[in-house]
Amino acid sequence: MSFKTKIHSIEDKLSDFQIVKCRMFHESIALDAQGNPSYKRIGNDQIFDRVSLCDHNIRRKRLGCAHTGANIKFEQLLEALAENHPKYASEILELRDQFNSTISRIYTVDHEMGFLERDLAISSINNDTKEAHRLSQKKEQLVDTHDKLMEELMLLRVEVERFI
Repeated sequence: MSFKTKIHSIEDKLSDFQIVKCRMFHESIALDAQGNPSYKRIGNDQIFDRVSLCDHNIRRKRLGCAHTGANIKFEQLLEALAENHPKYASEILELRDQFNSTISRIYTVDHEMGFLERDLAISSINNDTKEAHRLSQKKEQLVDTHDKLMEELMLLRVEVERFI
C-alpha cells in the first residue's frame, strides 16, 4: 500500500470518530413510575438501577466515552500515523500520550459521577434536601470538568489532523 493510500485510510478512519459532551447521562440512576430512585435491596445494601448506556453503534464512534473501545482504536490510529510519518513520529506520539492522559482523567470523572449519582439517590430516598442540593452543585462541577476534557479531545483531534 502506498504512503498516500495509507494516510488516506487513516484519515477516513479518523473522520468516523465523534466527540460529544454527553453530561455522563449513563451514570444517572433510573427512576421508578413515581419518580423515585429505582433500586433493589440485598441484605443491608441498596443496589441502584442505572439508565441504559447509549447504543453500541453510537458508543463505538465516541472518543472519550468510558464505555467503548473507540479510545483504543484512536490510539492505534495515532500509532499508525506515527509509523507512516517517521519525520513527525515524536510529535504524533506526544499527542497520543496527551490523548491517553485526557482519557484517564475522563475515566476518573466518570467514576466520580457514578458515585455522586448514587449519593444523590440516597439523599433523595432520605429526603435530605440540603445534601441533595450540595451534591447537585458538585454534579454540575463534574459535568463542567467533563465538558472541558471533551474540549481538550477536540483540540487534540485538530492537532492530529494537521499531520494528514
